[in-house]
Amino acid sequence: MRTVGVRAHVPLNASDALARLRDGSWRTRLPGDVVSVRDAGDAEEWTVRFGRGAVRWRQREAGAEPSAVAFEQVDGDFAKLSVTWTCEPAPSTACQVNFEARFDLGVPMHDRVFEPLLARALARAARAVLTAAYSQAEIEESPATVPDPEREVLQAIATHHSPASP
Repeated sequence: MRTVGVRAHVPLNASDALARLRDGSWRTRLPGDVVSVRDAGDAEEWTVRFGRGAVRWRQREAGAEPSAVAFEQVDGDFAKLSVTWTCEPAPSTACQVNFEARFDLGVPMHDRVFEPLLARALARAARAVLTAAYSQAEIEESPATVPDPEREVLQAIATHHSPASP
């Protein structure tokens, strides 16, 4: 499973920041990387740009706490996808909002090529939500969890297609 992390510092207290995420009013202000987020009754349907196409999933709330909300994919392009948003007080700002997604494609031979690219697409989607929900957010990706897709793809190709020794 691959993990993707993005965090933002926002000028709201933690409970107000989480309430804003949960109310969904930001859906109408999403920038281009997120094609759509649609309320589907007991779930949300997401479409996010991925290469020349899109990745799609339907997610349902899987748990909520005073400082967090979690979602699980119930249908879509991933074999497994779970998303957690947490909001916690931060010393330098009013609140830190953390996005974490864990996903698996379910096809091991494609993982090294497609997972870095999907990680980047999920990070862009998280940034889009943070930008739409909190206009004054200071957003940063976790470099350990959001890879450089080009580097990882080249490494995967080199590993699987190294020339035979003479």
